[in-house]
Amino acid sequence: MQALVSKIFKIPVRYRRLKFILRIKFLALLMGVETDLDIDKSLNVGKNCRVMLTKGGKVSIKIGYGCVMEDGFHLQIFGGVGQDPTLIVGDHVVFHRNVSITLSGTLRMQGPNEWGIGTVFRVSQGVECGSHCGSGEYVSIFDFTHAIDEKLENVFQKTLICQPVKLGDHVVLSCHSTINPGVVLSQLTLVFPHTSVSGQWLEPGTMISGVPGRKLNKPEIIPLFENPFAAGMITWQGNEPNAGPGPNFKTAEQALKDIPDPTRYNHTEHGWSRFEKEIAEKFAARSS
Repeated sequence: MQALVSKIFKIPVRYRRLKFILRIKFLALLMGVETDLDIDKSLNVGKNCRVMLTKGGKVSIKIGYGCVMEDGFHLQIFGGVGQDPTLIVGDHVVFHRNVSITLSGTLRMQGPNEWGIGTVFRVSQGVECGSHCGSGEYVSIFDFTHAIDEKLENVFQKTLICQPVKLGDHVVLSCHSTINPGVVLSQLTLVFPHTSVSGQWLEPGTMISGVPGRKLNKPEIIPLFENPFAAGMITWQGNEPNAGPGPNFKTAEQALKDIPDPTRYNHTEHGWSRFEKEIAEKFAARSS
């Protein structure tokens, strides 16, 4: 009975996935575009997902196992502009609501990744994202800018200056941050909210903040500790049998065991208060 109910509830998801694939094929046929599609049948497509396609070229789309496109996902592909648009999405990549991808180059995501609400990808040449990358809400990633004349007076709409973007493994882009053309971020890089990032950051574990983005030294007075509740919750993406593993590849059962029992939660042991004495001592030492 449970298996039957599960199949019934998956019918709308399968319908939306089929609709998404057929729309790509129909537009390709209408525009005379050659397609190379390899989309895993586990793809979960939300409501109101849109696809747009222009004439010319060849389009390649590969989407791995366990990926999710939530409501309002938007994919716009520009073919015939010098290179063949290519979208390669690894396993367990989640696009939250209203993620937008405009593609005329190559966008490659190793997965697992998680992209926040309203994240925007504008790919003219190439953007590569490593494993376990993610973003907050309304992050923008560009690999091109419009050309400007020598007097900085005129912007040329049709002339683009393109520089590939590469994000290493375990890169986190906080909400409302912007990744500009030519950016290279090493592994474990953290971009703070409302930050505009330019240039290459090759030192692992760099924290970037500000406009323009500058390296932020790790504050000594802010304790970096692991929240036991969050640590357990981020290890799984649901209780379903085929739910994707989280960043440290624990099963749902293992993750649930790692979450402390709320009835045994100790504020002194798990909460902020255990750091208050240490912070007060550091403030006193600095002021003296």
